[in-house]
Order: sequence, then structure tokens, then C-alpha cells
Amino acid sequence: MSIYQKYEEQGVRVYAISNETSSTLKAWRDYLGLTLPILVDTGDVTRQQYRLKFPFPTGAYPQDFLISGDGKIIYQNNRFESEAMSAAIDAELLRIAEESGE
Repeated sequence: MSIYQKYEEQGVRVYAISNETSSTLKAWRDYLGLTLPILVDTGDVTRQQYRLKFPFPTGAYPQDFLISGDGKIIYQNNRFESEAMSAAIDAELLRIAEESGE
């Protein structure tokens, strides 16, 4: 089960974001069999928003970021590590639940 599928029912949203063309991204998604939404960062707005926060200035791709609902980066890595990512998501969900008194 993917991270996207694992947390979807808990309100977690997972997106791939790229500045490639829609047709390139569709081909890439189909080739890899991805099910998550892929967003096009037209004008590099998202990349510029987080530019100074990139943890890997070498430009290594892909780069994984978990961003909280208030826009703060809570996890970052330049390779996919599902256990580390799941732990970060679980911690954020726990923090949210504690703040809301659940």
C-alpha cells in the first residue's frame, strides 16, 4: 500500500509536483503506475516558495517534503524512505489530534 493510499482516509493529501509539461508527467505517471495526483508547478511558484528551504542544494531529485496544513516543512529527504515518511506523518497526525483534544 502506498503512502498516498495509507493516509488518504485520515485526510492526508499526497501530491507530486513538477515543472514538467502535463504530457511528460502523464507518461511518467503511467510508466511508473502511480495513482497519486501530479500537479504542474507553472512558473515554478512552488519551487520558488521553498527554494531557500531545499535541504539538498545540489538539486538531487526527487526530493520528498511533508508540509503541514499551516505550510511548514515537517519532513524532507532526497530519496523515498516510506518508514521515515510514515513516522513523520503519524507524528503530525498525533500532534493535530492532541491540539484538537481528541
